[in-house]
Amino acid sequence: MQQPLLEVATRPVPASVHQKMVTDYWNHGTGWCCEEFRDLLPESTLNQITSIQVYPEAGIQDEIFWGKTSSGLFLIQTAIAMLWGDNSSDDRLIWKKIWKVEVPQKMRLLMWLVPQGVLMTNTNRVRRGMASKPECNMCPGLLEDTSHIFRTCERVREVWHYFEQANTGVHDPNLELKEWVLCNLTHMTNDTTWPMKFTVALWWLWRWRNEACLGRISNIPGSLKLSTPVDIAIESDTKVPRKEGETKIE
Repeated sequence: MQQPLLEVATRPVPASVHQKMVTDYWNHGTGWCCEEFRDLLPESTLNQITSIQVYPEAGIQDEIFWGKTSSGLFLIQTAIAMLWGDNSSDDRLIWKKIWKVEVPQKMRLLMWLVPQGVLMTNTNRVRRGMASKPECNMCPGLLEDTSHIFRTCERVREVWHYFEQANTGVHDPNLELKEWVLCNLTHMTNDTTWPMKFTVALWWLWRWRNEACLGRISNIPGSLKLSTPVDIAIESDTKVPRKEGETKIE
């Protein structure tokens, strides 16, 4: 298993299940007691579990086992490889590009988290038992994942349409999220500050989404006007939008 089962659960996992052990779901005569967790996990994960044989033996205690080595021993290089992911060359290129963007470190960190898909969206919160509904709070019936927050939400599309009209950035909806981020960080355009503007735009979209979820604003503003030099205004990004529908950073 490459992920904890809690992270791939299809619905909130009852607290009573968290403390159970593998042997609690294994019957020596019949095998896995799949009916006890079948409705909590996707079919692909269930298939992986049922392909594993368990040999419970009296007197043997559970041990911590590092799954990235055959010996079970922890090695620093395997941890680094895991953090970079399977496509390490693209990840390293994205990080190098992010590091060069002249914005506050917190914006770089958000930019790094976006293509990883680990932000606390409603779908991720449901997987961790922190929420009951995976839908977007502003788009009834649509799941709120990372791509929805930054690309496909109706209000967010209005923001990117503004830049598309100015012929700035890459807005191909067919690109995967990681590829979309990388393209916008490396895209050659007459506006040399685009990587900075793109990063700032993602920051404000994430912040506006959180403000809307907390009820501090009624909706995500429909436009984001970024003027140069933007690095002056970024330092005071705690300011709330002056009016709903437009925020100007200059």
